[in-house]
Amino acid sequence: MRPLHASKHRIAALGAAALGALLCAGGPLHAMAVGQSVENVQVRDASDRPAAIPYLGRKTVLIFYVDPDVPDQNDPFSEALKKHRFPAERFFGLGIVNLKDAPFLPNSIVRAMVRREIRENNAVILTDPDRILQSAWNLGDCNNKSVIILLDPQRRVRFYKKGALTEGEIQSTIQAIIGLTGR
Repeated sequence: MRPLHASKHRIAALGAAALGALLCAGGPLHAMAVGQSVENVQVRDASDRPAAIPYLGRKTVLIFYVDPDVPDQNDPFSEALKKHRFPAERFFGLGIVNLKDAPFLPNSIVRAMVRREIRENNAVILTDPDRILQSAWNLGDCNNKSVIILLDPQRRVRFYKKGALTEGEIQSTIQAIIGLTGR
């Protein structure tokens, strides 16, 4: 039978190894939070070319980070936004499609659908093939989620939610955009 202290050392070593593996793998130690600042990242456009998030650090930016398996999860929020005319010189909204969490939909098919949406609605939609945004901004698990991220011109998170917004969250986010854009 081994002494107890040897088992404690082995457990401590395993715990340290697990933490080290998490750190080396780039796993988040904390989740995104309101007030946190973010840096721009290179994702991809609808033709799979590198693309940064437009206007980040220059305007108020609203991002819909969407899993293609649940594209309509925040349609009530989208419809509410359409009722407002935010000043284009101070506000920019876009979508980023989370391709990695839709393994049964080929990226080429999703990108074709995105290009059609861009043509038909004059939308700005980027793609994230490898959870780049999730990792860089510590979003955590976004599978089957539509994630809403509101950033001020200083790149600080003003609102963040994974999943469907409630009516109260829709109204408070619209009020936050009004406050940030001076409209």
